Amino acid sequence: MFLQEIKTILTNKLCPKVFKLNSEIYGLHYDKGRTNKIIKKVMLTIDLSLEAIHFAIKNKINLIISHHSLINKPIKNFEKNIINKLSLLSKFPISIFILNSSLIAAEGGISDTIANALYLKIEKKFIKKDKGWNG
Repeated sequence: MFLQEIKTILTNKLCPKVFKLNSEIYGLHYDKGRTNKIIKKVMLTIDLSLEAIHFAIKNKINLIISHHSLINKPIKNFEKNIINKLSLLSKFPISIFILNSSLIAAEGGISDTIANALYLKIEKKFIKKDKGWNG
């Protein structure tokens, strides 16, 4: 499947951008610019740790879908950890797509799926369609 097709599915169906908070990073966070890139292996992760990036490289994964982004706050100085991550990513054809709150709180998203699997009822949604932050 092409990267553009995956981006369309994520942004229009699974984790719509309307569910992100204003301050959050959402969407294609890192890519070397090839829109017609074929994606053969995808990895889901909560954090983009060095371990997660090493795992992706070792297993020839070319798309990482993450809850958290590489950089979550303004850079005041270059920490060794972020330099190592960026150095690794620059050597391999890995794209990174960030979902943040849209992954967790979207109506019909992960929270609803887990609640349904465990036969739980969510009394109040975190985010509702076209309503913005509700929680």
